[in-house]
Amino acid sequence: MKIGIILDSIKTSWYINDLVEWIKKNPSLTLEVLLIQNINDKKTPLLRQKFSKFLDRIFFKIINIIEKKLIYKKYSQYKKHFLKYNLKKFEIDEVNVQFQKSSNGKIFTYSQESIDKIKKLNLDIIIRGGSGILKGEILNGAKFGVISFHHGNNLVNRGGPSGFWEVYEKNSKTGFTIQILTDQLDGGNVLKRGNFKTENFYHLNDIILKERSNYYMKKVLEEINDEKKLPPLMKNYPYYNKLYITPNFIESINYLSSRIYDKMTNYILDKISNKVWHIGFQQEKVNKLTFYKSQLIDNPKNSFLADPFIIEHNNENYVFAEEYNFSNKKGKISVYKISKNSSQKVGVALEENFHLSFPYIFEFENNYYMLPETNETNEIRLYKCEQFPLKWKYEMTIFKSIKASDSMIFNFNNYWWLITTFSKVGYNTESELQIFYSENGPLTDKWISFKKNPVIIDPELGRNGGIFFDDKKLYRVAQSFAFNTYGKKISIREIVKLDPDNFIEKDFCSIEAKFLKNLIGTHHLHSNNNYTVYDFCQREFKSFF
Repeated sequence: MKIGIILDSIKTSWYINDLVEWIKKNPSLTLEVLLIQNINDKKTPLLRQKFSKFLDRIFFKIINIIEKKLIYKKYSQYKKHFLKYNLKKFEIDEVNVQFQKSSNGKIFTYSQESIDKIKKLNLDIIIRGGSGILKGEILNGAKFGVISFHHGNNLVNRGGPSGFWEVYEKNSKTGFTIQILTDQLDGGNVLKRGNFKTENFYHLNDIILKERSNYYMKKVLEEINDEKKLPPLMKNYPYYNKLYITPNFIESINYLSSRIYDKMTNYILDKISNKVWHIGFQQEKVNKLTFYKSQLIDNPKNSFLADPFIIEHNNENYVFAEEYNFSNKKGKISVYKISKNSSQKVGVALEENFHLSFPYIFEFENNYYMLPETNETNEIRLYKCEQFPLKWKYEMTIFKSIKASDSMIFNFNNYWWLITTFSKVGYNTESELQIFYSENGPLTDKWISFKKNPVIIDPELGRNGGIFFDDKKLYRVAQSFAFNTYGKKISIREIVKLDPDNFIEKDFCSIEAKFLKNLIGTHHLHSNNNYTVYDFCQREFKSFF
């Protein structure tokens, strides 16, 4: 597939350099040309600007300086994102293009001469990597048109700066859009749209945003090349927000104040209190729960309990849960026996020299297997029960070189399914739900990737928080994140279709962390249709005496 990239200069950003490098290494893609727009607009000297604009620029520059130093100190791996890269090293043909600007300087219309030059190249796709809103015949300059990043979810955020306003407004998620441009402003045909958890600072959020956008741009290009056509278009919806622009000086001050306040508040709170998780249970099916009536399992001393799963064995009900110790900052898997009004610790089922949580258990050929979260090992590991409930041994590694969260294996529609959450780019792992299936049982490392992976790219739905059957219906529990909040609520989703070609789920209900006083989160629920167990989080003050 022959590709051209529109640029403002041969010296460009990290994310364009990364994309060019990837295309050059891909044997099925050819980077035919760089279309240089030669943007040489002289900026108005500061002293000649209106005073308000002068303040706007100064204060936003202060934000940039502060956050750049912060990232250099704390996230040194991201220094590359602030550098300029000269694409001359790739020895790609360059074509200078001429264009006219609209009266507001934002819309670019290419000259006929430039259009003719471009069309003679017989490009399959043009990637917009430069500035300007492109209009006119350039949009038909390649077989599949002009594909463009929008560093934001175009249903929520149009304008810029990319990654800033989501932090400013404390949105739970930040989005990206990849689209084929049309003459309609911000109305391109969307090929891919997704979201990730909003970071605490603008520049960090922008970096993650561009990393994710690049990754999915590559995925879209691969799909176009493989299928020889554009992917199916995603739905467009009405846009109701304002058009975002560079923040004025008051908004910049508000942003800095908010970030400093949040940082100081969290620092003080972490010094004087702990975020402590608890487990509640009730002898009811999910649809008949009244949360405030639930019984609680007492936390062990200097520890908390979370991620409960309930198993009925020999007419007894056992809760397997993460037991996290505040001293060694490590989790192990403990077991509790519960009845209607009481709970009793049975013992420790599994402990390793690394952190364990989310002890998902399934049955196969009359044996129990546990799939705890083991992402500190960069593996998905499986354990077999030798003697219920406390004796387990390592069985096999299902996936290697993967930092996955909250994996679950189950049988449905004649296939074994593995659903998990991980990302192949960056450290943010809360958004992307991945599905795999096996025709040969669950004890295998030969899982087939669902062709539409990831099936969800959204921090409000992408990470698992449990799964259960009820009246032959299958329900997946999804964790939901808010800005700077882990476990804002859980969403229960009915899986209505799951086969090698389709994954469809619909909302059943959402449960917010409001059922007890002083709650700050809930992120897990499981049911065996006899008992239902769940977790919740509260801040509890440390004892200094």
